[in-house]
Amino acid sequence: MKTESPSHPHSYRDSQREGDNELTSSPLDNGRFRPKVIGRAARPIILTIFCIVGILWSMGNFVFVFSPSIKKISDWAPAIYGIIVALQFISFIGIWYMKRWGVMICISVFLAKIIFSVFVNDISYVGIGLSVVFTVFFLIFYRRMDEEL
Repeated sequence: MKTESPSHPHSYRDSQREGDNELTSSPLDNGRFRPKVIGRAARPIILTIFCIVGILWSMGNFVFVFSPSIKKISDWAPAIYGIIVALQFISFIGIWYMKRWGVMICISVFLAKIIFSVFVNDISYVGIGLSVVFTVFFLIFYRRMDEEL
């Protein structure tokens, strides 16, 4: 049986818990015990990269809400575009946390952005291409995402 030492304050008994309170130790955490994550989907690296790019893309688009080119279109255009960009940012945060609602909002915003672009006669084919690629990758991992809020 293990004995406690000053460098390792947790005993063997501390690591034996039932159910979700189970503790694990790895060489990377210097012998300290940490809670084991159970029931949560791990985010794949490619999805992490897409989320980071999407969040940065959304933040870049947010600058255009205040640009003179959007204000020239009409009085309502900056408000509508601002809502679209805010929802796009929210969707990437939801996808970051592996939530299905994030993918649903992302697809809805993608369609809303296309409709907005058609109405203001400013279609960005690069933006549409990126949105299609993002949507395809998000749908690939959709089944692994959490249904709950």
